[in-house]
Amino acid sequence: MILEAVTIQASPREHESLAIALRAIARMGGVDPNYDEICAALGISLVAIVGPAESSPALWPTFGRDAFLAPTARLFGIHLRDLHPPEVGVDMLWAEEFAQHFDLSYKPLLRQALQNEQPVLAWGGWAGDPTPRWGVLTTAADEDLLGVVPGTLDPVQLSHPALQCYVVEHYEPRTPSSEEVFDTAMTHAHGFLTRSTALFQHLTPPGSKIVAGPAAFDVWATWLQSQRPGNEADPAREAFRIYTKTLCSARTSAARFLARSDAAQGPSHAAMMDAIMHACDSFAAELGLLCRPAEVHALWQTAEGHQELLENIRTAQAIDRQIADCVSRLVSAA
Repeated sequence: MILEAVTIQASPREHESLAIALRAIARMGGVDPNYDEICAALGISLVAIVGPAESSPALWPTFGRDAFLAPTARLFGIHLRDLHPPEVGVDMLWAEEFAQHFDLSYKPLLRQALQNEQPVLAWGGWAGDPTPRWGVLTTAADEDLLGVVPGTLDPVQLSHPALQCYVVEHYEPRTPSSEEVFDTAMTHAHGFLTRSTALFQHLTPPGSKIVAGPAAFDVWATWLQSQRPGNEADPAREAFRIYTKTLCSARTSAARFLARSDAAQGPSHAAMMDAIMHACDSFAAELGLLCRPAEVHALWQTAEGHQELLENIRTAQAIDRQIADCVSRLVSAA
């Protein structure tokens, strides 16, 4: 592989850094998979995910993205090797000794991979990045590790330990069929919806957990109810907007994916796909205004506004329950 060929391309409507980074690797072989297909195959465009209680909603869109990364990558011909199990990465937020372990144990492996012209997917650790985004390590320069990250034009240094890394051990460009992508998307979304406890059961410290599916909205609602209305600068207000924007972007991506898919296997199958697509459109329509800073700022100032925000969360939860039901039916019928 020619690592200099790894470049980041994303449009303003594309927010999932893992999907963007995975696409950048696939493009090395002359294949340019669709962003919406990657998000769907990862299972993350149809499912709400919230992070541990210790974290802000602004960080929730970064958790759990790689739960089904390895099989999704293989769908596009990319074979990965993780440096540690996916669920362990969340633990690193609290492990004081991880920085030394990363320098002594992981950095040599990363350098070796880059010397072998194997790019590395990395979650977080990028210089100047307050949110742990996914990027692609491409260069080992002296003591520095550099890579490309969504939202930047120039190479970015890995200035502190990445929470997770995946070495691209082998890549054979591959374009999956619509049926393969759709089946993978439903299987992985269903996995988040029915097995989130098992997927993230090893998290520490005790009490930390990732919640996926309609239950995630209960966590979001509880968090909102712990916030105080006010007009002053409040990081929680922007965190609420960021999480809302991420969910709307995800459902819009899922709707685009379903609108283009020709994976329908008969009238009833097509009807279920249409139902999910329309539910995704409804979700984005219901919460779309809350992606705007002025709208959130106005509602954040009063108790009545907070109640309206809470009602929006419950409306979105009801729509996601419809989506979850359709996903379950499609997987059961397969």
